[in-house]
Amino acid sequence: MVPVASRFRLLFAPLGVALASACASAPPRGVPVSQEAPVVPVSLEVPPLAVAAPDPPPAEPSPPVEPPPAAPMPLTVAGNCAYAPPPPTRTAGDLRVASPPRAPTRTIPTRMRTHVEGPLTRGSEHIWVGRDVPPFVLLQGGTRELFLLDQAPDGFVGLYRDSYGASSCSLSGAVNCSFGAALFECSGKTRWLFLLDPFLSRKDHLEVQDLRYADGVLYFNEACQSYSREAQGQCSSLVAVEPLTKTLLWRTRPLVSNATFLVAGRYLITGYGFTAEPDALFIVRRSDGKVISTTRIPSAHSDLALAPDGVLTVSTYSDPALRFRAEGFDGERPRLVALPRTGR
Repeated sequence: MVPVASRFRLLFAPLGVALASACASAPPRGVPVSQEAPVVPVSLEVPPLAVAAPDPPPAEPSPPVEPPPAAPMPLTVAGNCAYAPPPPTRTAGDLRVASPPRAPTRTIPTRMRTHVEGPLTRGSEHIWVGRDVPPFVLLQGGTRELFLLDQAPDGFVGLYRDSYGASSCSLSGAVNCSFGAALFECSGKTRWLFLLDPFLSRKDHLEVQDLRYADGVLYFNEACQSYSREAQGQCSSLVAVEPLTKTLLWRTRPLVSNATFLVAGRYLITGYGFTAEPDALFIVRRSDGKVISTTRIPSAHSDLALAPDGVLTVSTYSDPALRFRAEGFDGERPRLVALPRTGR
């Protein structure tokens, strides 16, 4: 038999559940039944995730700071040429070349036109006293040293001579010393370089005492080393050579040129003389080597200088300087007209 309290709980338990449910769904007190409570909308969207900003790229290294450009080296200008300054001092064999060169100290004329002072023997110092020598000019070729350097319209022309006792000749002998010539362009290129020895008319009693270059032709004298009688009078001709092809163009008769000579328009002014021998000036046609005129002078010439006004000054070994007016050198009949003498 079920106790009364238990039967009571069993009878009224469903009713309690229903009341509890009704109370849970009933509106709050004071809110009309016909009104509904506002519904707060709930967003179902998921907010985007915050993305961290990427790290900045590493900074570019700063470019190296370039030093300011060096100031351009000053150029040496000579005529139509401009080139880097030569070194302060250069040596080759016995030749010593300074920049700027030493001034000449010789006061006694010599038989040769040269830009070197000092004995012409091997082992003796040879001092350059000519123009400033560009750095691209060869100072020595074999045993032949630079002996003379002239500026040409397209570069520099050099004469090279072997010293006595170097290889080809001796001071006590009559065998010719070896000679060479070269043309160096302003760019530094060597246009031509060759030996003059094959163009000499004999292998003894001759030496090159002067050299000139004009209009693509090289002129030089094959002068007597001493008295002409030692060579049986077969010396001191003037020679013309085309250097690019190494072609002999002409050779004058003997005893026409020793010491110095000049280019004068279409002609060459030369001289020949020696102790106890006749002394004279000559006008030689450049086209064929023909002697056009002969002018006797009282003493052998040591130097020739032609001024722009056409006055030729002839320095001699024993007499005061002679003066001539060079006339007609642009035509077929050039001549030298004597002018009053001046002091030495």
